[in-house]
Amino acid sequence: YNTPEEGEHAGGSTFKTSPYWLDFVDKSKVTIPQWIPMNEMHSVDFYDSKVKNCTSNFTRDEIFNVRQYYYAMCAETDAMLGQIMDGLREIGKDKNSYVFFSSDHGEMAMEHRQFYKMTMYEASSHVPLVVTGPGVPNHQIDDVAQLIDLFPTFMDIAGAVHPPGLNGTSLMPFLQPHVYGNKLEERPDYVLSQYHGCNVNMS
Repeated sequence: YNTPEEGEHAGGSTFKTSPYWLDFVDKSKVTIPQWIPMNEMHSVDFYDSKVKNCTSNFTRDEIFNVRQYYYAMCAETDAMLGQIMDGLREIGKDKNSYVFFSSDHGEMAMEHRQFYKMTMYEASSHVPLVVTGPGVPNHQIDDVAQLIDLFPTFMDIAGAVHPPGLNGTSLMPFLQPHVYGNKLEERPDYVLSQYHGCNVNMS
């Protein structure tokens, strides 16, 4: 959604997909976020919407398209991950390889009149973390984790010794509970998430 007065390439979203991936989206389940009037928005929310070029009068179809395109992009990403798993099976490495899938941020997808990231709302700060590998249980874990937990986890997988003062807590008690289960009590019950973006318009 370009802003003509700011130049040819100013603003605009990056939600692009194809009819093939759109067919994977159940359009009946694509919801439209409810927005409050801009004059009632918190000043931080208004600033975020403004710098993300989201203060226009979007139509319902435009909002719907952003959201369905995002879900289609997720479907394509899922297929790409499947190709990695297929490749591991083809070379016989699927039984002794760990695969981690995560992201550095989420996507607002027009919630709170925003897209992109750069906010502490759930849609932006909550990221996926999917793991498969030897001994990893096939279930969902309802616990908190941070991206800084990945490095100590990789160190445990490699059999490396954690240096003093290492940030993060290994996820191995979840991935191999039969080996590390007694260390679950050592995990923090909180996460630390930060975004330092005051007066900065960047993504």
